[in-house]
Amino acid sequence: MAQVAGTVGRSVIIKAANYESETVNCTIRVDLVSVRIVYNATSGFNETVEVKRTTWSTVNVTLADGRNWTRPYTFQINDTGLWKVQFLLFKDGDVSSVYRELHLYVRVT
Repeated sequence: MAQVAGTVGRSVIIKAANYESETVNCTIRVDLVSVRIVYNATSGFNETVEVKRTTWSTVNVTLADGRNWTRPYTFQINDTGLWKVQFLLFKDGDVSSVYRELHLYVRVT
């Protein structure tokens, strides 16, 4: 988990690569999710609970087999708290089902 003070911008590199043996149309969506950690007495473990979700950006990419797409992505979180920056990959226009997911937890103080 990254911990940052205030509203400092951060950058990551987003990369999508196609190894599907065919051309693929994909959608990459970046969401900011406010989360909190709660203790589950039944399981005896902490759980991360989503409080609020905001879609930051969406981009559509067409990739031929063996090709990749890479872009820098800069973001800034303006409110304190625990956040999940979520990168979602959807295939062939089906945004009802996430194909791949990656996330970063960020605590802003």
